Amino acid sequence: MNILLVEDQDDSRKTLSRLIAMRGHKVTQVATAEEAERAMATETFPFLILDWMLPGKSGIDLCRELRARQDGDEMFILLVTGKTDRADLEMALEVGANDYLTKPIDLSLLNVRLAVAERQIRDLTERNQARVALQQSARTLTDILENTTDGFFALDYAWRFTYVNPEAESSFGRSRKELLGGELWQKFPELRVPLLRRIIGGLWPSRHQSNLKRATRAERSGSKCTPIPAAEESPLSFVTSPSVSAQKTTGSLKAKSNHWGRWPAESPTI
Repeated sequence: MNILLVEDQDDSRKTLSRLIAMRGHKVTQVATAEEAERAMATETFPFLILDWMLPGKSGIDLCRELRARQDGDEMFILLVTGKTDRADLEMALEVGANDYLTKPIDLSLLNVRLAVAERQIRDLTERNQARVALQQSARTLTDILENTTDGFFALDYAWRFTYVNPEAESSFGRSRKELLGGELWQKFPELRVPLLRRIIGGLWPSRHQSNLKRATRAERSGSKCTPIPAAEESPLSFVTSPSVSAQKTTGSLKAKSNHWGRWPAESPTI
């Protein structure tokens, strides 16, 4: 592991460096916060050991600034201090230190702190890698949806629009800005029961189908129809046919087993 050690006292810095290197880590030694910033500009350090009291910018100020960076949560920070007051140690944690070690440093306690840091850094690295992979997948999917000739839109559990691609904007005849966050039934009240019956088919649990039947009967009898509750299991997403005009956005949806539907060009207008 690549560790940055920031300690202004030569003897302490050399002793700490030697002890850390004995655990198989590569240690870069600097004496000030400014030197640490220059080192981090050219190299990545998942683990930083900062002395609280430094000439110029203090270790605690450096810790606060590092946590404020966009990648501030991608490093483990161990603050070394001669302060033993509880309020000071709480301040160290509040500004973002993962752990602290008081001086004079006890070798056995240092090994414990390093072992804890190593485990947390492994977990942190795995989470960061998973997050990067997820972000890349999201960018890839977004790029596909933004450039496809099919219109896609997604709804959350409350039937609010959470995504509308450019082709769907064309099919709806409304802008993405106008639709996002809005409820499907408010934007298209004419779809409340006829469309829902086509979407659900036999895919939803019986309790939702019962609600739908009651709402349909109410509509036919002319009585006031209450909104159909959204599915609890998962949000819905749909794909529309690129040939559908804005006037046909009230056409039926053909539900598929994966909850993606398509507006056929020949669908009748409701």
